[in-house]
Amino acid sequence: MVVTGRSEQAPDDLGSFQYLNVDFSNKEETARFCAKVEAMQDLDVVINNAGINHIDRIEDYPEDRLE
Repeated sequence: MVVTGRSEQAPDDLGSFQYLNVDFSNKEETARFCAKVEAMQDLDVVINNAGINHIDRIEDYPEDRLE
């Protein structure tokens, strides 16, 4: 499992989860995150629990709505 956040340092209580630093309001960081996700062989589900109610592929998400 992977957890994301804006902090450079991973939270202490993640257990076996992997932490990836990403700011989804930054297009370049989002692209790097997507490339990392695409490279994951065993990833089945991605959940965006950021409180934004727009369902779409992250690559197709309207950039002006990320701010």
